[in-house]
Amino acid sequence: MEKEERSAQMLSLVEQWAESGLSQKQFAKDHQIKYHTFTYWVKRYRQRQHQNNGFIPIDLTTALSAHASTGTPRIELILDGGLVLRVY
Repeated sequence: MEKEERSAQMLSLVEQWAESGLSQKQFAKDHQIKYHTFTYWVKRYRQRQHQNNGFIPIDLTTALSAHASTGTPRIELILDGGLVLRVY
């Protein structure tokens, strides 16, 4: 398998993992991929995504229940000029 072909295949698997809801470890096991190999490709995928658009995705679903009951913001951005943006 050529290098580019392998890269495309692994990045496609990372996208499948992101939509699966499984842990990286479980997804790698289910697809018979070494865990450390899979984490390498997840890192490559994230670097590629960051380079493409300048944004980093933030998953808020895991923090939803913990912050909803306390009234504390899940994300707080302090911008130039003192402007504060809070996401609850």
